[in-house]
Amino acid sequence: MAETNESAVLYQINLKNLIKALKSPSYLKRFINYNKHIVLYFVFGVLTTVVNLISFYIFAEILQIETIPATIWAWVVAVAFAFITNRLYVFESTAKTHAAILREAILFFIARLVTLGIEVFIMWLSV
Repeated sequence: MAETNESAVLYQINLKNLIKALKSPSYLKRFINYNKHIVLYFVFGVLTTVVNLISFYIFAEILQIETIPATIWAWVVAVAFAFITNRLYVFESTAKTHAAILREAILFFIARLVTLGIEVFIMWLSV
């Protein structure tokens, strides 16, 4: 038990450990393995942002959709990407039936509706 607590302190996410991880490849590997889900959540969060930006560009600039609808469609694409990647790689969902997966998807989208409101409001202010 003491070893587990020691590992928890040794690899907890803080500035000191992040600097240590950047300086030592072997420590970085252990740090990432210990914090796998947090690292994956961060990586896929960044990728979701990229998907959102690219989707918005496609909808607004290439397809010439107005700003607010383009924002909404880009959000839908980004949240779908986030759901799939988080389900498969971050949270490692065990849901197998179509009904269980659909329930997860609906709850995931509902939980992110606030972000849609924020995005639409910001785009409305800026246009």
